[in-house]
Amino acid sequence: MTREQKLEMLKKSVAGMETRANESMSTGQDGYGQDFVPSDLASTIMENVRNASTFVSKISAPIVMSSPTYTIPVEGSDPTWVATSENANVTGTAVTTSKAGTDDVVLTAKKYSASVYASGELDDDSIINIRSFLGTKMSKSYAELLDSVWYNGDTETGATGNVNLDDAAPAAGSYYLHQDGIIKNSLVTNTNGVNVGTMELADIRAMRKAMGLKGLNPADLLLVPSTDVYFKLLSLGQAETMEKFG
Repeated sequence: MTREQKLEMLKKSVAGMETRANESMSTGQDGYGQDFVPSDLASTIMENVRNASTFVSKISAPIVMSSPTYTIPVEGSDPTWVATSENANVTGTAVTTSKAGTDDVVLTAKKYSASVYASGELDDDSIINIRSFLGTKMSKSYAELLDSVWYNGDTETGATGNVNLDDAAPAAGSYYLHQDGIIKNSLVTNTNGVNVGTMELADIRAMRKAMGLKGLNPADLLLVPSTDVYFKLLSLGQAETMEKFG
């Protein structure tokens, strides 16, 4: 048998294997497996994420996007007020007119994926519910992912400049590359920092002052420290005794 004949036989064999693989029932075939695959796991995961995350759980009304790009209205500028006196006539006195500004924000959906395979044999033999186990693991890890994205996100892909990696280019697919987060915004985009030195209560107040009007009400703020900074905060005299907690 010549080399060409052997190659032809191999092609036919591979083609036959592909045909038989297509005949297998699978989750991608309507009428032959896809109908038995429930879609409730994703919604369950997302519901758990809202409860488990630090940042997302603070949003009173998470926005559900109905399309990949979604526009929502936001408050704009105020109308102009002028000093006047009481109008004595029915027709009134002309007052300077103005408009109340309007604005909107365009949200662009970003996608994150995780793939975990589990055999049917494991599902049958396991002493725990594998489906529930994986759902819980994905919920918790996705909640942590979203919080990390909001905090550490940076779209810089160069060899330097990314707040997460400044000595090499980030690996493709790194979770933080989808969007800019809080650290990037405060250190680079809108540079505004406070040198806390040895960490005192005055430093926290200085950080609030740097936020302007948004830093007036402590109840509206969420302090996200590193582990080292967290324990330094616990050593402050204002937080050392029980009556001062909170």
